[in-house]
Amino acid sequence: MELLALIAAIAMAAVAILSLGGGQTADEHPSYDYPDGVAVDGEAGTVSMEGAGTWYVLDLTAPYGTAADGDLEVAGWETMHGDTIRLDPGIYTLRTGDLEFDVVIGGEIRREASWQYDLDGTVHTVSVAYGIDPHELYAEYLVAEAYNGENSVGGEDTRRFSDLPGLATGSDTVDSLVDSLISEFGRIGGDAGDRQALADFLASFPQLAIEYPDRVYEGGSIAGEDMEIYGADEYWAAPLQTLAMMKGDCEDTAVLPAAMYASAGYDAAVGGTNGHVFAGVAIPGFEEVPAERLDDLGY
Repeated sequence: MELLALIAAIAMAAVAILSLGGGQTADEHPSYDYPDGVAVDGEAGTVSMEGAGTWYVLDLTAPYGTAADGDLEVAGWETMHGDTIRLDPGIYTLRTGDLEFDVVIGGEIRREASWQYDLDGTVHTVSVAYGIDPHELYAEYLVAEAYNGENSVGGEDTRRFSDLPGLATGSDTVDSLVDSLISEFGRIGGDAGDRQALADFLASFPQLAIEYPDRVYEGGSIAGEDMEIYGADEYWAAPLQTLAMMKGDCEDTAVLPAAMYASAGYDAAVGGTNGHVFAGVAIPGFEEVPAERLDDLGY
């Protein structure tokens, strides 16, 4: 399906449009302060502590749980044993004894996706594989955790929509993903010089390759979709978190393409109406899509 829902096609009252400046990045290599007695070899993937015995490991790159028929099945903690444990590249929370701390294991977190894309009436199967640097991911994770935590005080959510574009950070991972998508667009016969056509194609990744989470029901009431991904009623994720989870609701799949568009050299924005958030992109000479073409695409 060719997806065309970008800001240039929207004319709506009471819409907040927030621009995104280029070159905004999180710290690529945050410092790691591990507890005394804990030895971490981030490149070899080992964590050691004499006499540790039992470790409880939570993978922070995997969704919190799976929602089936509205019931949440929590993934939980994995149990590992021994003075030394070995972990795959990623970021984790570890517990052993009275200690709890985060660990970053270097390398590359691999993800891949495929979807159907209609280019000028011909449907193609497109695919992309990408690697996420755990150090970059952890830097964005810290930004998002601080943002979500600092803006929820005493149970009162004080997050401001005007702050949301601050999460649309650039990174080497996003740059690499965009390069791969542009290459895939050319493979199926697309012209990357056609900025509107390329913008449509870039939008197809967050809209079709990123899964929208299921709603979770607790005690007869609806919890937020973010409960399935982050274990929270509402959580605003940074781009690399969404790329790692491969799941996200509307604000997540608005922040991610805004970062992607900025990487591809567009002027990008995040916009919103009551109850919904979307990505925006500025396209000089934008051409309205004929109603017949939208009918062909099933809109």
